[in-house]
Amino acid sequence: MTAQLVKQIYGKKIIMPYKDKKKQKACQRKSALKHYRKNRVAKMKANKVYEIRMKDQVFENYGGYICKCCGETKKLFLTLDHINGGGRQHRKEAGGGGKFTYRWVKRNKYPEGFQVLCYNCNCGRQRNGGICPHKQ
Repeated sequence: MTAQLVKQIYGKKIIMPYKDKKKQKACQRKSALKHYRKNRVAKMKANKVYEIRMKDQVFENYGGYICKCCGETKKLFLTLDHINGGGRQHRKEAGGGGKFTYRWVKRNKYPEGFQVLCYNCNCGRQRNGGICPHKQ
């Protein structure tokens, strides 16, 4: 897109005077950083809304916001559990827990091997050899 065309469309004149790719990249980075600083709060809010929507979709595909063991329904207490264990290794592969795991699950079309549990049941299973203390 030429500078004249950009001026016609956006009413601004954008000049990229660099023929050197390194200088051009530095200029683009500086411009992107300026844009980020200007719109940081709005971008953070949009990201948070996206993350909440993604978590809702993941939990909905695994039975909704209800603990499969004890029936807890408060969103704050619920988490996604690896049924056969291996959560630590999976978090490493997915790039982290929380939103990274939700993103991985969504990209992989909600595979089997996950369930919704509250933190108490999840930790209880981990400490009790895979069996929730509620079920003993």
